[in-house]
Amino acid sequence: MVIISPEKQSQYLHEILSIQHFLNNEENPSLNVDVLQNQEVLEPDAKEIINYNWALYNQIKEGVENLDLSVLDLNDLERLCRYRLSEKSIKNNILNNKGFFSKIDKWVIVPGPSLALRHQTNTRIIVTISSNYSQLNDNINATTAITITTVNNFQLPSLQDLLHSLTLS
Repeated sequence: MVIISPEKQSQYLHEILSIQHFLNNEENPSLNVDVLQNQEVLEPDAKEIINYNWALYNQIKEGVENLDLSVLDLNDLERLCRYRLSEKSIKNNILNNKGFFSKIDKWVIVPGPSLALRHQTNTRIIVTISSNYSQLNDNINATTAITITTVNNFQLPSLQDLLHSLTLS
């Protein structure tokens, strides 16, 4: 299993473009979509907001429990949730802002023991986390929607098909 996050985006550009190509060109793509929502009132403390994001990991883990995630994959997923926002970003954008801050993350999960064996699976999972943080009196109102989209019957396009779809007509 490989979790493709923004920090690994350039490494896996072909995989990301392939999913986009498949969804754009398939007439009726087989998609399963699960939406999980969470809303909490938090103390105005950076560590509490980090812990809130860390708790999102358990919701995502339950949403993809049918996958056989290794311990390393679970650690990677937990790290991505916990450190969605740095302490500096929390202080600048949420605690000192006194306004509204939104954060969106999107990850692609490729089932299988490695990305090299991705041709053997026809499933891709796209996890999107959208969080909004706003001031609520002396506290922080945190609202999050987690969307887990499973793309079934996925076929990796050839490089020629992929390049052809990127050319301008």
